[in-house]
Amino acid sequence: MQRFKKFGWRKNFKKLSEDLVGKLQTIDIKDIVVSAVKNLRTSDIISGKYAHLGIFFDEDTLSVPTFVQPEATNGRYSKYNLEGREIVFKNLPKITRTYSWDAPNYGNSGYHNITMAREVYQRKAYPAKELHIEMEILAGGKITDENSVVKFSVEGGLTRGDTEFNDDLLFHVNLLQENTGVSGIFPAMTPVADYLKTIHVNWELLPQGTREDFIAGILSRVSSPTEAHRSKLQQRYDLLNNLDPVFISGTSGFSRYFGAKFSDNLVVFENLEYGNAIYVMFEDWKVLSRLSRKDLVKGGYNVFRIPHKGAWATTLVNLIKNHR
Repeated sequence: MQRFKKFGWRKNFKKLSEDLVGKLQTIDIKDIVVSAVKNLRTSDIISGKYAHLGIFFDEDTLSVPTFVQPEATNGRYSKYNLEGREIVFKNLPKITRTYSWDAPNYGNSGYHNITMAREVYQRKAYPAKELHIEMEILAGGKITDENSVVKFSVEGGLTRGDTEFNDDLLFHVNLLQENTGVSGIFPAMTPVADYLKTIHVNWELLPQGTREDFIAGILSRVSSPTEAHRSKLQQRYDLLNNLDPVFISGTSGFSRYFGAKFSDNLVVFENLEYGNAIYVMFEDWKVLSRLSRKDLVKGGYNVFRIPHKGAWATTLVNLIKNHR
């Protein structure tokens, strides 16, 4: 089995998410494009996290190519995009295929034809699409910026009503998700302002499960997790879990954070990275979680920031108990 590059985000979907299905239902025109915007952290760009897309800093200015054709090693759909694919339908009845070839006669220089029938699985071949991912800087773009906003789109929009629309839509979504870590659906010719409105965090409740299930799920979002990551996560999970919260996780923006929700007006956001702080937010947490850490610190918002040093755990526990 071929090994593909790892980027630290979920790559593929077996079917469209409920969010994408819902978004598609709100679009009242036929022509759509698979596209999304993403906050790229400057530190991630410098570390080469987006090098496979040709994104890097040229001295102090962000360099983003107009388009790129993903390499086959980036993932399954990148490979299908360049090489095509053949699907074998083992769930369907076999069909009879006839094979013929010429074989040499025994005892002379002539040939004779041989025909053989075999029962085989049904197959369907999909040719290579050779699609490109188009890119555009919408905000930021300097090495001094904490983040830069980049729009990613799969070239060649889709038209509802086309015979292969559903299959093509899922293919486009997977190709974009695989290479960028984000995916979305927009009407064709959507203005930039509407794209910028989508830069926020979608928080989702994490399913109930064992401690190890939770840890494995969070670590799957970390690029090259180490044993130190696991140890920190175990300790911080145990600390928060003892206070009986509901855990949530970010799907963009604060995606490196996981949250512990103690009430509708009290949420604690944790992070695995050394040097980061815990953020405790109150009634405006859904709005505030859309902001960058820099904006949170400088904005004078009703947010408690607890650095991971000293008696931070005691400070956190007391704060939660006083505000529940």
